[in-house]
Amino acid sequence: MKKIILTLAIAGLFLFGCSDVGVNPNMPANNNQNNTTLNKKGLLNLDLDSPFSVTQTINGAEGGTISLDKSWLLGSASASLFFPPNSFEGTETITMTVDPLTASVSFYPHMVFERRLNLDLSFQGLDLVSMNLDSHKVDFYYESDDGLLSLIKNNGVDVDVSTGTLSVKNAGLYHFSRYIFAK
Repeated sequence: MKKIILTLAIAGLFLFGCSDVGVNPNMPANNNQNNTTLNKKGLLNLDLDSPFSVTQTINGAEGGTISLDKSWLLGSASASLFFPPNSFEGTETITMTVDPLTASVSFYPHMVFERRLNLDLSFQGLDLVSMNLDSHKVDFYYESDDGLLSLIKNNGVDVDVSTGTLSVKNAGLYHFSRYIFAK
């Protein structure tokens, strides 16, 4: 009898005592009250370990591409960053991190580039209906450490509410930092 009660108590603790909601101290706050960023509430049936990263060595004189594709139960994330030749001097080991919980991408190490890099980024499986997002309101931004947003030139942000898709084409990056979708 004691084993049954102990087993039920432990199961109850796991089922009701644990929560995946928390505060990430590494995530800057958004102090720009005119913009709403996507967060964990915007995802449907997220069954994954997030964020996802890829690391690759790029020769600045030659250029290259860093790509990442990840799928989970009802969604996916895809990112591709193109480095044109002579975008920076030397060779660097670069990490691109895509976070579907915040619909964001960040890069390390922090660098500034002589030529524009082009980023394609796409998420599927976001709950855009509950967030009341449409393509006329959502855009792609650089988010500074203090949470201020700066619009990034791009060839279009697409929002498809029926599939929960949010994407940006050819976003022009001149430095590495954190980039997000916001309205």
